[in-house]
Amino acid sequence: MPIVEAWDWCADPIDMVVGANHADVGTAVCAYLIDRGHRRLTCLTGDDDRARRRVAGFLAEAARHGLETPTVVTTTSPTSMGQGRRELAAMIDRGQLPDAVFCSSDALANGCLTEALDRGLAVPTQLAVVGLGDLDFAAHTLPSMTTVRIDGDLIGRLAAAMLDDQLSGRQVPNRAVDIGFEIVVRASA
Repeated sequence: MPIVEAWDWCADPIDMVVGANHADVGTAVCAYLIDRGHRRLTCLTGDDDRARRRVAGFLAEAARHGLETPTVVTTTSPTSMGQGRRELAAMIDRGQLPDAVFCSSDALANGCLTEALDRGLAVPTQLAVVGLGDLDFAAHTLPSMTTVRIDGDLIGRLAAAMLDDQLSGRQVPNRAVDIGFEIVVRASA
């Protein structure tokens, strides 16, 4: 029976895989924030495997640049806007406001944006916020949300084509497809 793992790319799939390398996502977002002058970094993340891979990439990139280890705040998955608000509020109340936060979902990032604005913080000058997912609302938050886009439709089409090829007896030329990702730069970071 053919198997296609989807969404999280790996070099050694059970059979076939199509997705994005989530460690690379974390690395790229950290590099993006560092390039913009941010040094006090935080990851606000869910507790799933993909999120852990993104955090690992983020932390490794920060270390490569000689930065203090970013704070990692883990919350339960699935994540929500309310969790984003509560977690940012707790950081502020403890006097641990980062200058940039990478959230493992656009919902968490939207909560951070809302809490930051409610507290009078200037985004992105006092706090830059990056989400993940490029959900429809991300372009319409105030300010518009910088986020990471992973093309889920492409993942689905490629996975279906791989299954079709396998079931039809055709060779699948590439059994591990990394579709990549895009940092969608908007006003929040």
